[in-house]
Order: sequence, then structure tokens, then C-alpha cells
Amino acid sequence: MELQITSRHISVSDKMKEVITHKIKKIEHYFDKLGICRVTINGEKIRQEIKVSIRADGKTHTAEAHAENLGKALDEVAEKIERQLKRSHRNGKDRKKAVPLKESAVLSSSEDTDEYLSE
Repeated sequence: MELQITSRHISVSDKMKEVITHKIKKIEHYFDKLGICRVTINGEKIRQEIKVSIRADGKTHTAEAHAENLGKALDEVAEKIERQLKRSHRNGKDRKKAVPLKESAVLSSSEDTDEYLSE
């Protein structure tokens, strides 16, 4: 997975980048192939905003979080994106394509089976 970290109106330390990378890598085990993961950090005077966008199995999963400090916002957004990926992973496994049966193959009793085989 390719991780891109972008910051606006704030400088992000190397330590914070390591924390972000660690949090994102923890959710990587839900899918074999995760595409690009974009993390955007927007710093304002009052609140910090983090937006994460991950491409997995042809779908883009996006989550946002706002908090007073960057750590809280990161925890919230990691939890949100993890929930989305779990749900998507679970739904992908549960879905099975229904194969329609031919009408002649559906038999209601053993007598019908005998009649069908004798013809």
C-alpha cells in the first residue's frame, strides 16, 4: 500500500508521520491489496482535521474527523475507516451470486423424479 501524507496550514513532525503510518498499517490486514492511502491533515486555530481516503477492491473508503488536537482526530478517523473496511470486507465475503435453476431441474417429489427419468 502506498501512503501519501499531506498537510495544510500545519507542519507535521516525523514522529507524527510515524504514528499515522503505524495506525494505517494496522488496518491493512483486512484486504490483500490496498491501493493508495491518502491522509490529509488540515490545521486550524481551534481544531485539527484529518481526512483518510483508501482505495480497496475497486471502492474508495473515506473518513473524516475533527478534534482539538491531532492525536484525538487520528484515533477517531482510524476507528471510522477501520469500521468501513471491516464492513466492506464482511459484505464481500457474504455475497454469493445466485445461479438460476432451470424449471425442468426443479422437482417437487420422488414421483416427479421417476416420471422425469422415464421420459
